[in-house]
Formats: sequence, structure tokens, C-alpha cells
Amino acid sequence: MNKIKSRREKRFSVLLTIVMVLVMVITVYPVWYSLINSLNSAQDIAKNGYAMLLPGEFSLESWKSVLKNTDIFRAFGITLSRTLIVTVVQTLFTAMFAYGFSRDNLVGKKILYGARFYQHVLKRWRYRLFYPVQCHAYIQFLLGVYPSGAVRRLL
Repeated sequence: MNKIKSRREKRFSVLLTIVMVLVMVITVYPVWYSLINSLNSAQDIAKNGYAMLLPGEFSLESWKSVLKNTDIFRAFGITLSRTLIVTVVQTLFTAMFAYGFSRDNLVGKKILYGARFYQHVLKRWRYRLFYPVQCHAYIQFLLGVYPSGAVRRLL
């Protein structure tokens, strides 16, 4: 393993470690927060609010009520099957395109590069431009809040 020699490299290594730990905490904490509050009793949440680090009063009642509903297993199966199908198909298509792009004598290579540019650049710009509007409307749909005509025109 290479030793860090200069002070500048040591400072960079320390700074990089701090940044990575912060990114890890920012990424992991929401999952932890959801998990501990699902293990907290409803009475404790109503009385003390949501737990931040550890559940106040440990309870599995919320998990029991969710697992009683058999539709959750069906939904999980649908999600799992779609994930597996999309992953396999996407990997297959990526491998086929990668093989084609690795060949110098591929007929229509410029057309495929154009399609790749559209897929990776233009589609992402469109997604970033319109995602907040779609997300806002979807959240309203989930909450059962339907905007009035004036608000709908703004969306």
C-alpha cells in the first residue's frame, strides 16, 4: 500500500474521509429514521413525536398490521418480478450495444451514437425540467388533494 507522503495529501485524505462519512450519514439516516419509527409504538409517537435515534417504546404492532394484509406480499412480488425483468433485459441490451460499439466496422454506428446521445443527454434534461411538476402532481394524487383550476394551470 502506498504511503501518503506530503502534508497536502494527508489533508486531502482527511477531508475526503470526512466528506465520505457525511455522505454516508446523509444516505443512511433516512432509512434508520424510518426503521426506528416503524418500531416505535403509536402512543409514544403521539405523545412524544417521532424518535430521532432510538425508539422510545419498542413495539412491533405496525409491522404486524402491515404483514396481516396479504396484498403487501403480492405487491412485493410484482415489484421484485419487474425489477428482475428490467435488470436482465437492460443488461442484455447494454451488452449487445457495447459489443456493437466495440467493433470498428459496425454499419449504422453514427445513428446508434445519435440514439445514445438522445437517451443519455436529452432525455435527462427533459426529465429534470418536468420532474418537479410530475412529482408535485403525483404527491397530490397520493394525498387525495386535487388542485383547483387555477393551481392546475400553474402545474
